[in-house]
Amino acid sequence: MTESSDMSKYKPGSLFDEPPVGVFHDQMACVGTNGGPYQFDDFAHGYFEAARRISASLVEDVGFIDILVYPIAFLYRQGLELAIKHLIYFLSPHYGAGSSPVLNHGIINNWKILRPLIESHATIHPHRELARKQLDGIEAIVTDFDKFDPKSFVFRYPEDKSGGVYIKDHMRIDVALLIQELTLVINWFENVVTGTREDLIA
Repeated sequence: MTESSDMSKYKPGSLFDEPPVGVFHDQMACVGTNGGPYQFDDFAHGYFEAARRISASLVEDVGFIDILVYPIAFLYRQGLELAIKHLIYFLSPHYGAGSSPVLNHGIINNWKILRPLIESHATIHPHRELARKQLDGIEAIVTDFDKFDPKSFVFRYPEDKSGGVYIKDHMRIDVALLIQELTLVINWFENVVTGTREDLIA
């Protein structure tokens, strides 16, 4: 056994300890208020980026795709949930008369809160490409995700608390299609976040 693999040398409590002053390398992450505080959109971007990177690896190697589908789908869904909540928080002071997101893992209910806010923004700023057909497409994808995984458990655990299997009547998922459609959704959300921020600051 090499020294690097000898877990007997692990110091309890050190996994998330603050590194000593002066210790730094390129995989040292700034968290919390160090560079933040990070908001819902920052977390959403992190989940989306992680999904992108795993998805990109499939171009070179599709090995383990039957188990990689779970973290890929979970990361996309979690990012989607946070992006929707972020936009509700961001737009509601301007267009929503105090609308706030439902603080659970459902996504379709929060989308129904968000969509009128985006439509209000699109009415006030008609130069933005926020066409109804585009919103309908996003809503269809959000609805599909919510129906398949309504509480964000399906891609996190193989079974529920009573031992029931989450995915039992579904045999295959087209991961290429999932990546393709969610990439479009991510780009749309990121464009909306950037566009609305620029408009409201201007």
